[in-house]
Amino acid sequence: MHPDGKIILIFFIALAAGFAGVTAVLRIWVPGIGGLELFMAYVWVVPFSFMTAGMAAFKYYRKAGIIRTRRVLRWFAVVSLLFDIVFVIALFMQYEAGWFGGPPDPRAISPFAVPAGVIALPVAVFFAFFGILYFFLMTGFGIISVMVALERRLVPEALVRIRRISQGTSDQTRKKAPARFLKYSALAWIFDIPVILETRKLRMRAPAPSKRFPWNGFWRAMGWSVLFGTVIAIDISFNPFLRESFSVQQLFSVTSLTSFFIPWLVLPWFIFRRLDAGIPGPSRKFMLYDGLRSRLFGTLVAIGTLITIIRLALRDIAISTILSSFFSYYTSFILLAAIFTFVYFNYFEDGLAEDVTNRYDRLKEKKEGGGKGDEEE
Repeated sequence: MHPDGKIILIFFIALAAGFAGVTAVLRIWVPGIGGLELFMAYVWVVPFSFMTAGMAAFKYYRKAGIIRTRRVLRWFAVVSLLFDIVFVIALFMQYEAGWFGGPPDPRAISPFAVPAGVIALPVAVFFAFFGILYFFLMTGFGIISVMVALERRLVPEALVRIRRISQGTSDQTRKKAPARFLKYSALAWIFDIPVILETRKLRMRAPAPSKRFPWNGFWRAMGWSVLFGTVIAIDISFNPFLRESFSVQQLFSVTSLTSFFIPWLVLPWFIFRRLDAGIPGPSRKFMLYDGLRSRLFGTLVAIGTLITIIRLALRDIAISTILSSFFSYYTSFILLAAIFTFVYFNYFEDGLAEDVTNRYDRLKEKKEGGGKGDEEE
């Protein structure tokens, strides 16, 4: 079985076991739980299932990285050490000098009161933060490997279909095969392809393997992830209908969980950029990456802006609540997005580009080589 099949199988087994386990635990110990708490308990099963699948994906792909995995883990250790130092110093200043919130509370027991605490606290903080980074890394491997498995299957099919859009959206097709016309019109809308382009001229190139990590693509993807993460946070947390039943803090907790899947909105575009897939036009080449990005971005921003306007018109939220909620949200989201994006570009993009190119060539030859491919669906 191909590694993709094994990873997806492990994910679904972990998902089924997780839902069954949560259901059993809730029925035995907290049978009366409901509402948002019940929803969150089940939703958390999904990241942990991806983490389980990620451990399998890590086994197969850890040696495929442009930057070696050992070096990545050393980075994690350095970041954990820096966080440890800052956290321990801040905690020391709070307990011993009262820097945060006035004089130190005499009733509070300082972790620095005994020698064992001075040693145990930094060690515990270091390994706790390193564990969080490792959890994000394994979850990233799971989420990205499943995403890439789907792309290997779907992107070549989409590229072959894009070549047929001009014929599939012609007036003749609209009259004789309206269902086919609607299907290709939807595909043209998704990629925002101008009607004047002849899509059979679709061109792409087979890229050579990267010798250096593509930092330009990484920072570009991070920028879009942060932008989309902000729009989705506003869309969910300030939604007037949800705010009737839940607080901003509760909704931001839900948003933090949805942030695990924001890379699925951003990273799939980048294979089209990597392949330089586009359609020649009268003045310049139309890039599929730009069309898909603009369509998705325009849709999300329009929805987010509309709900924000409605929300602000209905009621006000304290600025301190908004700032504190966004700060806590971004603290984990940016770290998570950075690790997931790094996993994609470091371990998966080169192999995905090669697989998509090879399968696209085979599909194009199979469906168009005999001369009937454009007529059959």
